Amino acid sequence: MRIHAGELEDKNAAQQLNELNLDGLIIPGGFGNRGMEGKIKAVQRARENGIPFLGLCLGLQMAIIEFARHVCNLPKAHSVEYGKTPDPVISRMPGQSEELKKGGSMRLGGYTTKLVL
Repeated sequence: MRIHAGELEDKNAAQQLNELNLDGLIIPGGFGNRGMEGKIKAVQRARENGIPFLGLCLGLQMAIIEFARHVCNLPKAHSVEYGKTPDPVISRMPGQSEELKKGGSMRLGGYTTKLVL
């Protein structure tokens, strides 16, 4: 079953997802901010109810934002890619700028990553 994230952005998102009785969710990637809040609501529903989900690309970013907002108490958590926020939880990689053209510019493949807490 396919659900458009934009349809989950209204106040009835939790009810809509409850009625579907889902066994799991795939939160896909995408470009731009269309449907972001709906994806965040779907991730929240999955996390709070133990429903397995797989976040792909932007879908994983929405999972990080959802967790930051609802578990870490950072209500304005967001990605700097979509504007200024007092609670940035997704940032650009060194060398990327706001002027970076999208499409064909994603970093793909294996590379060493160091997480600093």
